Amino acid sequence: MKISAFRADIEGLRAISITAVVFYHARLSGFSGGFVGVDIFFVISGFLITGLLLKEIERNQSINLLAFWARRARRLLPNALLTLTATLIVVALLLPEGGGHSAIDHRAAEFGSDFLMDRIGGKDGRYDDEQAP
Repeated sequence: MKISAFRADIEGLRAISITAVVFYHARLSGFSGGFVGVDIFFVISGFLITGLLLKEIERNQSINLLAFWARRARRLLPNALLTLTATLIVVALLLPEGGGHSAIDHRAAEFGSDFLMDRIGGKDGRYDDEQAP
């Protein structure tokens, strides 16, 4: 009997964490803590990576970090490159030539500035020396 590596509990936590982040960025009321979703996702990732490293120690009595990171790159980079390529194609097709201003330009700029200002500024996005780390 083969034991499945699929973990429904972890997939459920991933879904909850991603939903929290998406709802936060969509500015839905009641979802002001999108960062909690990111924290949950990082904890899950750490749990899974630790499990992989422990299995490698059991198998080989050591960890080959170069081989470990090479396996991660082979797993993650194809999807990352596909996402980047698809995004570049969509941007090239939807944005006007010459850097004109469009609704997409403004929304993209707003999304990026929201992220940055939430990190260095207050809720209103204004930087204040008293809030500086």
